[in-house]
Amino acid sequence: MFVPAVLAAYQLMPSRWRWAVLLSASIAFYAALRMPLLVVAWTLVVLTSYWLGRRISDESNGIRRRTYLWAGVAAQVVILGSIKYLRVILRLIVPRFEIPTGGMDWFSTLGISYYTLQAVSYLADVYLGTAKPERHFGRFALYLGFFPKLLQGPIERAGDLLPQLRSLGSFNYTNVRSGVLLFCWGLFKKVAVANRLAPFVTAVYYDPTGIAALA
Repeated sequence: MFVPAVLAAYQLMPSRWRWAVLLSASIAFYAALRMPLLVVAWTLVVLTSYWLGRRISDESNGIRRRTYLWAGVAAQVVILGSIKYLRVILRLIVPRFEIPTGGMDWFSTLGISYYTLQAVSYLADVYLGTAKPERHFGRFALYLGFFPKLLQGPIERAGDLLPQLRSLGSFNYTNVRSGVLLFCWGLFKKVAVANRLAPFVTAVYYDPTGIAALA
């Protein structure tokens, strides 16, 4: 019911506020996962990459621009590493206690990897001049946190996704039809192809030495 409700709210909202519907839906989706550190990490990634992206664009000195770029890359790596390995770090500090980490597990770290790497891609695009920095903070937050892409990806170039978020127009039958067909084709490949091949692949992974390779 979540996606139909979001689509209905999106269609009812005036075009200039549709980004707010999608951003609110993304935040609600993260909150429903009950992983507060996922939201904290996303917030830090949005704040650092938004500010540094503008600094890179506004700076004319080449050395300073590179400094801002590498500072942004380092910030995302630190955020990703700190959250992904937080449990290990805390256990090293307090080995005798089970320290809560906000429900973080492999599922949530996949989402963190997605938006930190997308932030790095955005900073690189701004630095290379292949994309203009997004100065609307809300749209930029949506660019990094759009919930349908949290676990599936792919990592979008800034020049591909941001222009679409800047022009969220009215209902377009051709686009909807194309999206539905693409979704159905992907679902077919998952259910009819990947699921049928999974038992054979799993058997190899469980006992790789017992399977004879082709000469």
